Amino acid sequence: MLIARCIWTTLLLGIWFTCSTRGNTAETLINCQDPIPFKYPDISEGHSGTLERVKVETPAGESIALEFPSCPVCLSFLDLSHIPGHVFATVNTKKPLDAEALGKYNETLSYSIVCLESGVNNIRSLRVKDINDNAPIFEKDVYEVQVPESLPVGSLVVQVKATDADVSPDFNTVYYSIEPPSDMLEVTPDGSVLLMKQLNYTVTSFYNFNVTAMDIGGNSSNTTVVVNITLLYFEYSIYNATIPENEAGPFQDISPGPIMAYNGYNSKTIYSISTVHPSEYWDNFVISSITGVITVQKKLDYEKTNRLNVDIKASLENDNKLTADAKVVVEVKDVNEPPVFSLDVYSAVIDRVVPIGYPVVVVKATDPDMGESERLQYSLVEPKSLFAVEPSSGQVYVVSDIKDSRKETLKVKATDPNGLYNTTTVEVTVVIDTSNVVKISINKPAETVMSQLHETERALQRGLGLEVKIVNVTNSSGDVLTRTSFLRSVAVVSFIAMDTGGNIVSSEDVKTTLKNNEEKVQAELQEVLGPDTQFEIVDKGKKPGPDNTLPIVLGTVIPIIVIAVILAVIW
Repeated sequence: MLIARCIWTTLLLGIWFTCSTRGNTAETLINCQDPIPFKYPDISEGHSGTLERVKVETPAGESIALEFPSCPVCLSFLDLSHIPGHVFATVNTKKPLDAEALGKYNETLSYSIVCLESGVNNIRSLRVKDINDNAPIFEKDVYEVQVPESLPVGSLVVQVKATDADVSPDFNTVYYSIEPPSDMLEVTPDGSVLLMKQLNYTVTSFYNFNVTAMDIGGNSSNTTVVVNITLLYFEYSIYNATIPENEAGPFQDISPGPIMAYNGYNSKTIYSISTVHPSEYWDNFVISSITGVITVQKKLDYEKTNRLNVDIKASLENDNKLTADAKVVVEVKDVNEPPVFSLDVYSAVIDRVVPIGYPVVVVKATDPDMGESERLQYSLVEPKSLFAVEPSSGQVYVVSDIKDSRKETLKVKATDPNGLYNTTTVEVTVVIDTSNVVKISINKPAETVMSQLHETERALQRGLGLEVKIVNVTNSSGDVLTRTSFLRSVAVVSFIAMDTGGNIVSSEDVKTTLKNNEEKVQAELQEVLGPDTQFEIVDKGKKPGPDNTLPIVLGTVIPIIVIAVILAVIW
């Protein structure tokens, strides 16, 4: 019997240590071998003291700590008290629990008692119940407004707002009331103070009252509202105006009516501009102090801004403290504008020997209208036999052989998608200068080179690292070959080279590059014309082709030798 009682006592103690709660203190157990989670019963905010008394059954050398993986703010509320080797540890509050501080975590305090050596997490969670411990607070201590005597019944006079910090909807709902009660004004559940009877300036020029904000528990606060009645007011609080871009002068259209302030005082009305948004456009506008007419004195650009706000004010000539305010929303209308070239005149100088397709100069225009520059189309105003322009890029290029030196003047037009256009002038000077033409001989029939003309051109480009334009191909005797000429001879290729900027490179520099890059150039040519392809630079005065000196000498010497041998035999 005694043994059975001891067994039951031990079991009950184990259960007590694992998950029991005394008051607001939980009695728990961890062993650092298996995770033992625990969820507290709900507890009201404001609680402080020991939350958890933990029996620590851990292996020797194990230590524990608090971690807050899902609730960083919880760190400010709790700490762990434990001496290594002791059987018990406690989790204590650093400050009273606060449901509002845990609002983004669903008012739940969560943490883990972590065994640092084994890594076992013993997760805990505790929901902190909100209590009605906060009163509604107004955003302002005093709300002061100015309304015209003509304000219609039912209109909004002023908007007040109070906020209750409690997280529970039961406790943070705010109820408004006017103190003392008034038959002129009433406040709605959202804090809107509405006019209930027509105002009369001769009866009273202002109203001064309190608005109370209260929650369900009776917690409350007050704000003061001052309503000044004025005989100076604009007919409308917001006006809308439009003006085309790049145009100065008064607004073309303003609604819902002309700008006008009503004045019931024995004094003149003075109009002025209070502010302009964006502020850098303040100087673009001026208002007549007498009529209230607003004029655009500096033109506006739709592409830079298409909407502005101009705040205006009406005041009395003999009392500038009494004022009325209104806002003018200005819309800038887009107007199709013609393209604009970067230069009025473009100039270029080219050699007469440049090939067809040679790029002369690029003309460039921009369209002031937003996003239209990429859609411009370029063309020549009058067609030319020697030159054309690429429609989308503005590249002027050569379209036929140039026979002599000359100066050509072109008119290039840029047209936008709506048909508006602008023109620029291109002056092209053609000079006769063959000094920059480089010649090389290739040990292949000329017709072979002609059949691979573009591939040969690209091979030279790769070998030299320069843009190459082949001017012509001749046979070794100097006859110019066309694509239909098939004379079997050593090919002489004449070309010019240009750098990345489109400038012609001098022949001397090209020859130097040919010599320095001889192996690469030869390898590139062999890829196109065959593995036995060789080339050499043709210098001025040297006839291209194979050396005929040896055959001529041998043709003369050998017959003399033969005759001498015959005579020797006879004699």
